[in-house]
Amino acid sequence: MGEEECGNARMIMNQILKVLTFLFIMILLFAPVSGAAAQEGDTDPGFGEDEYTFEYLGYEDEVLMGPYDFMRVRFNLPANWKLTSGSSIQLHLKNVYPVVENDSILDVSNTIGVRLDLEFNNQVIDSILLDWVGESTVTFNIPQTAIETSSDEQSFSIYMDAGVDCRGYYETSVIVYADSYFNLIHRTVQPDLDLTTIPSPIFRANSLVPHGVDEAAAITSTYIVLPDKPAAAELQAALTASAGLGRLTDDMPLNILLEKNLTPEIKAVSNLIFTGLGESFSSLEEILFPVSFESGSFALDGIQPDDGILQEAYSPWNDERVVLLISGQNEAGIVKAAQAFSTGDIRTHESTAVAVVSEVSGGQYAESVEVDRTLADLGYGNVQLNSSIFSEKGYLGVEFPIPAGQVTDNTAYLDVFYANSPLLNYEESGITVFLNGTSIGGIVYEEEAGDSLVHRQIRIPGHLLVPGTNSLLFQSDNIPRSFCSEPSGLNTWTVIYDQTLLHIPLEVAVGEVESLLMLYSYYEGLTVSPTLSNVGFVIAPDSPASLFAASQIAYELGDQMLGGLVEIRAAYADQVPEEFREGLDLILIGAASNIPMILELNEYLPASFEEDSNLVNEAVFDVEYRLPDGISLGYLELLETPWDSTHIIVGVLGTTEAGILDAANALTIPALRRTLSGNFAVVRGEQVLSSDTRLGVGTGNLSAELVPEVSAQVVQADQSTNELNSAAHKKQQNLLLMAIGISTLAVVGVVFTVFRRTRKKS
Repeated sequence: MGEEECGNARMIMNQILKVLTFLFIMILLFAPVSGAAAQEGDTDPGFGEDEYTFEYLGYEDEVLMGPYDFMRVRFNLPANWKLTSGSSIQLHLKNVYPVVENDSILDVSNTIGVRLDLEFNNQVIDSILLDWVGESTVTFNIPQTAIETSSDEQSFSIYMDAGVDCRGYYETSVIVYADSYFNLIHRTVQPDLDLTTIPSPIFRANSLVPHGVDEAAAITSTYIVLPDKPAAAELQAALTASAGLGRLTDDMPLNILLEKNLTPEIKAVSNLIFTGLGESFSSLEEILFPVSFESGSFALDGIQPDDGILQEAYSPWNDERVVLLISGQNEAGIVKAAQAFSTGDIRTHESTAVAVVSEVSGGQYAESVEVDRTLADLGYGNVQLNSSIFSEKGYLGVEFPIPAGQVTDNTAYLDVFYANSPLLNYEESGITVFLNGTSIGGIVYEEEAGDSLVHRQIRIPGHLLVPGTNSLLFQSDNIPRSFCSEPSGLNTWTVIYDQTLLHIPLEVAVGEVESLLMLYSYYEGLTVSPTLSNVGFVIAPDSPASLFAASQIAYELGDQMLGGLVEIRAAYADQVPEEFREGLDLILIGAASNIPMILELNEYLPASFEEDSNLVNEAVFDVEYRLPDGISLGYLELLETPWDSTHIIVGVLGTTEAGILDAANALTIPALRRTLSGNFAVVRGEQVLSSDTRLGVGTGNLSAELVPEVSAQVVQADQSTNELNSAAHKKQQNLLLMAIGISTLAVVGVVFTVFRRTRKKS
C-alpha cells in the first residue's frame, strides 16, 4: 500500500473512531443513571448494613485547602434508632503533595505540623497528622460520650490546620473522598411519644433512612385515616393536617384513605394519623392511647364539649411506628385540633403524648404597619457577623409582616447601616441581601469606610413582598487580607446596626385578579392569605381519587404558605355552604357530573361540559373527533370567580378516577407542573397539553390530540408517581436506542465509503 493510500486509510479510520466516540458519548448521556445518589428514593447506603457513605448522605468529594479549611457532614437518625458503642468513621483521604516554585518535590518533613482535627457532635474525637503522601484510609471510633450527648441531628466536622503553609512556598491540599463512610452500630427502640417534637417521629429532615416505606407495594410512610363516611368537618380536618404536614416537612410521602381500606400491610409498616370523631373509628379499640374514648366522650377530667384533642401512641401493629389521633368532643373540636397540629407548636397536657385544644384564635397578622420600621422596631439589636472558613455566623435573618390585601409602589427601599473590619480584603468581601429567598442587591465594602458607620440604600422590588411574614437575609462574605491571619474570624467582622431601616409605603390593592394567572403558578392565587383562610376545597363525594388529590394539593399549598397556622375550608360538592361564595378561592375536585357547581360555571369555564357528562365539549371546532368510551383524561381549568372577580377557581377534574389523579399530579409534581401553561390543560399520564382561551385561541381539541398518543391505563393513587417515573425511563430508553441507531448508520456509512474507495483504487 502506497503512502497516499496509507494516509487515506488513516483518515478513514479517524472518521470511524470519531463516530464510535460519538456513539459512546450518546450512550453515556442517555443511559439510565445508577448509583447511590442518582435515583430518588434509593435506600442503598453503599457498603454494609450499617455503613453509610458521605455520597449517600448527599455529599461529594471535598478539597480542603491550606492554610485553614473545614467541612461538615450532617444527618438525622431515624426516630427508632439509638447509637451504641462500636460506631466508627472511615475517612478516605488523599494528601496532595506540595511543590515549590520550580516544581521540585518538598521533603515530607517540611509539611509536618499539618493536621486534621475531627469532631463528632461538637466533641473532639481525634487528630490526623498529615505525614504521608497520596491516598490513605483512616478509621476512628466514635466515643461513647459523643454518642450519649447526641441529639437527633448528628454532626461530623473536619478542621484543617495547615498554618505551616504561611511559612513556606507551598499550599496543602487534602481530598476527602465521598466514599468515606460512617459505620453506625445501633439498636432499634420505640420512638419518644412527645407531641412537642411534631413532625417527629413521623418525619425528620435529612434522615439517614428515607421516609418512603415500600414503593413497589405502593405503601407510603404516613397515612391520614378518615372514617368510612367522613363528615365535612372531618374532611376539613384531614386537609388541614395535610397542609400542616406540607409546611412542616419536605417532600414526605403522604397518603390518605378511609378506615375500611386500611390493610394489614399498611398497618405493619406505616405511621397512621386518625382524623375524626372517636365513635367514627373501630380501630381505636386496638390502640392504647393515654386518654380512652368512652360513652361518646374522652375520659379526661376538665375536657369541655367543644375541645379538640391530640394524642400519640405506639402502633399496636408495629411498636416502632406511632399512631396519632386528631379528634375532639364534637366536629368543631376536630377542626381546632387539626389547626393546632398544623402549627407544629403544641403545648401538651400532663402527658407529653396528649394535648387538649380549647380555642384557636386564627392567624394574627397586622392589618396595618408603619411606613418606616427599623430593626429595633422589629425587635432586633445590633448584630455582629463573624465570617471565616471555620464560622457559620456570617448571616442575619430578619422577619417583618406585610398586611394581606396591600401592595407597595416602586419607592420601597432598605437602608442598611453597618460597619466592617479594616482587616478585610475589600476586593473580595461584601454583603448580599435576600428578600424571601431572592437576591435584591449587595454592598461592596470600601477601604476608606472601614471601622466606621456607613449606610447604603437597596431598592425593594414590590413584587417580591408577600402578605404575612416576609424574610430578609443579610449574608456577609468576609475574606481576610491574608488567609494566614487568625482563623477564628474574630478579625473579619461586620456589624449590622439596629437603625437599619425598612421604608415600605403600602396601599390597599384595588382591581381584579391578575388576568393572566397561569396554571403552573396556580398556588400564587391561593396563598394570598398567610393561613390559607381564603381557600375552600369542594370535593366530589364517594371518590377516593378526589380525596387523595385534595390531600396532595393541600400538602402543596402548605409547602407554599407563609403563615404558621392552616385555616382552609372544605365541603362536599353536593353540600356547598353559601358562605363559600363569599371571599373564598375555590378548588373543585372530582368528575364534572358529580360537582353541581360545574353546570353553574359552564359558560365561564375555559372548556365547558355537557350536562351529566365528564368530557369537555369541543363541538365548537371545525373538526370533531369521536373519543373512545370510558377514555381516561384529566382536566385542569383556571378562571376568575364569576360572582367575585377578586378570587379564582381551580378545577381539578377527570373523566375517571385515574383522570382525576392525573390532573392532580400535573399540579403537584414539579416536573409535570413545569409543562403547564395557560388556563386549560388536558392530562393523560405524564403527557400534558395546555391552552389559553383568554387569548382567543380556544382549547384546540386537546383531548383528541392526546388520546392517540397514550394507551389506556388505570393508575392507583399511590402508584401514579411510580408510573410517571417508569414512563420517563422508557422515554429515556427510546432516546438511547435512537442514538445507537443513528450512530450505527453513521458507522455503516463510513465503512461503505472505505469499500467504495478501495474498489476504485483496485
